[in-house]
Amino acid sequence: MLLGVSALVVAAACANDAVQRPSPAAGATTTVVRTTIPIPTTTLPDLTASDGLAASIRQFREDEAVDVIQVEVTRASPPDGSPPSTDLTNVVSVQLDWPGFTKVPPTQRPVAVAAGQRVDLPTPLGAVVCDTADTPDVSLGHVNMVVHLDGAPDRTVQAPLLADAQVALDNVHTKGCVREHLLEKVGLTYMTPWVRSDPGGVPTGSADLVVTRKGTTEPIVVTGVDGSVLLFVNPVGQLSSPASTVAVGAATASIPIVVTGAGRCDGHALSDSKRTYVFQILVKVGDDEPVGVDLPVPDVDRPLLNQVIVDTCGSDHRR
Repeated sequence: MLLGVSALVVAAACANDAVQRPSPAAGATTTVVRTTIPIPTTTLPDLTASDGLAASIRQFREDEAVDVIQVEVTRASPPDGSPPSTDLTNVVSVQLDWPGFTKVPPTQRPVAVAAGQRVDLPTPLGAVVCDTADTPDVSLGHVNMVVHLDGAPDRTVQAPLLADAQVALDNVHTKGCVREHLLEKVGLTYMTPWVRSDPGGVPTGSADLVVTRKGTTEPIVVTGVDGSVLLFVNPVGQLSSPASTVAVGAATASIPIVVTGAGRCDGHALSDSKRTYVFQILVKVGDDEPVGVDLPVPDVDRPLLNQVIVDTCGSDHRR
């Protein structure tokens, strides 16, 4: 039984790594979702130049976990009174071009779109751009779509972003800039290598979380460390203690943390965990509200924590 758990956890870990770092050229790994909904033509701008194509943006919880968005490709319905259209528009790739994020290479995900249909295409995000205090307006961007035309060369069209894309873009951009501003003030890293120790027979990994002062003179306090579905992360001692604070005048602080298995040994948890080795550090600078920053465990230390999961699921104290 232990060997089966070990193989499943290792396979899940490898799959999770691929999900956490999607290749922009290959596209993200989530499933294309189609929705056919009547779209009133009065809600769409003139789409003649884009072959009837427009786009919106969505981001769901599972997308946020792997740092992707959904580019929702929309194709206009025929005008009222016109016969239904049976042809398909073949979209070869999509690329968000909007000043709030740097452009990444086009996501290659060929899909055929019928009139009146919306198709969600998962797309990696570029680096957040925080040049202005406000999120850039949706009208400043578009989605570059390469369209395949039978018997003719592929062409690139600029599909306009619909007004309802602003909500998702505001959310993604604001969160990204909050994290970016924090990381300009605070450095976060793990002191490696991680160490294996099993106090009381409980499989455990440990390391120091190193907090470094950068662009601020105010106190820096770590107020929380959150684990994942498969791993519990616990600081040693109370986070309210002076050890968790980079005091005024100090350059750095080290916070010992221990990681144990969460005891989720069912196949669903083991195979579907998206952020097994990504822990969230809650950091407070001065009087600001705490900000959560994702801090992945280095690749070289992940096998040790994978073994913690395997040993937790196979240890006698769970029986």
